[in-house]
Amino acid sequence: MSKEGVLGKSIKSGKWLSIGYVIQRTLGIASFVVLARILSPEDFGVMAVVLIVPNFLQATTEMGFYPAIIQSEGSFKKYLDPIWTIGIIKSIIILIVTFFGAPIIADFLNAEHIESAIKLGGIFSFILRLGNPAEVTTYRNVEFKNVFVRDTVREITYITIAIISAILLKSYWALIIATFASKIAQVTITYIQYSYRPHFSFHWKKLKELFGYSKWIIGQGWLNQIYSATESMTITRLSGIYNMGLYTKGKNLASVGPGFISSIMNQVSFSAYSRLKDSLDKINDGFKKSLDILFFFVVPVGFLLLTAGGKLILIFLGEKWLPMNGTMQIMFIYFSLNLILEILYALFNGVGHPQKKVKMDMIKIVLTLSMIIPFTKMYGIIGAALALLFGMLPVLLIALIHLKKITKISYKEIFKTTYSPATLSIFMMMPIIIFKDSFLSWNTSMLLLYGAFSGIFYLGGTYIMGKKLNTGPYKTIETILKHVL
Repeated sequence: MSKEGVLGKSIKSGKWLSIGYVIQRTLGIASFVVLARILSPEDFGVMAVVLIVPNFLQATTEMGFYPAIIQSEGSFKKYLDPIWTIGIIKSIIILIVTFFGAPIIADFLNAEHIESAIKLGGIFSFILRLGNPAEVTTYRNVEFKNVFVRDTVREITYITIAIISAILLKSYWALIIATFASKIAQVTITYIQYSYRPHFSFHWKKLKELFGYSKWIIGQGWLNQIYSATESMTITRLSGIYNMGLYTKGKNLASVGPGFISSIMNQVSFSAYSRLKDSLDKINDGFKKSLDILFFFVVPVGFLLLTAGGKLILIFLGEKWLPMNGTMQIMFIYFSLNLILEILYALFNGVGHPQKKVKMDMIKIVLTLSMIIPFTKMYGIIGAALALLFGMLPVLLIALIHLKKITKISYKEIFKTTYSPATLSIFMMMPIIIFKDSFLSWNTSMLLLYGAFSGIFYLGGTYIMGKKLNTGPYKTIETILKHVL
């Protein structure tokens, strides 16, 4: 497929991820604003604790077959039933281990009062494994409309049930019930979207054909979940469930901006790079376009959170959530920089080097684990956020060195993508920086007016710098809009 063909197909498919992400995040933030007034940070912390062990077991037993199918050529239907069967068996084991291991987990995390909730954690993994394995065709063919429909249905289900249950129960059980309902909705929609019907199959020998590639995906899953589980358990044990709730929601809110890009890049880039793996010039060009879009979105949002994060929390969530401000700001920096790393990982995986991610993640985990316990003891949830940031930075530098070896891209070309967004954002945030004291007294209407003016200034500045100075992300955005519209 030509460069334009792959780019066009990726953008047209990615638009569904973009639309879906915007809708889901908008609904999610709106529902959290409502739920934050009804429930406490501890309720959200309970939900995070409930998912620690099942998520860890799910990922550390992941066989990586679906990414291997996306990477491979030729027919793949013969693999679907054996993969589905293995997933069902594995999820039943996880359910049993989580249920009977709940007392030990609760005792370790100083959370004996939520033991009954922890016992139910494994059921979420079991429900998801009932999903239709034919979903892999969506990712293999870079066609994401079905993902948009599936995820939107899931989120609407969650939000509706969560708000109703929270009003009635006013406890963490509202979040558990909503999560349960959303997983059922997600699985159900896959059987509506795909006519394929899986059956139990124990012909597992044929899956050996996929293992050469999938073994590295297995390694990625292990390392990521060791990283995630250690983070969650450390914060819960050392800081308590209440602070775990603050940390989790601060982290979630910080991920909104970078996540908008990540949701597309992680799924579109891997599939696209897999088809361009023999053309380094095209990969180089695609990487720079990815950075254009990344910095166009995250730089202004970053300036906003760093200068006005506390004010926004007070207005929309209330005073009880204010302690998460510092964590949210640090985690936004982490997610923004880590997104560059994720783009690089997608590139490495797509061109057939998944081992690079495994090796670099090992370095990141060692660095993070060496810092997260002492940092959390000294600085609480802010210390945990700093440990993640400091553990990731050296790995990002290593990944950029590998990128230069593969694509021959210069570091000047990489940094050039930041000039326009950073310059415009500094000017856009200047009034807040200069008049910080008076800004804190602004009402919601004044903030919305300032936000609208800043948005117009930023978009107009991007257009002028692109047209007149031939710099910034304007050309990349123009290319994307042509394919989307």
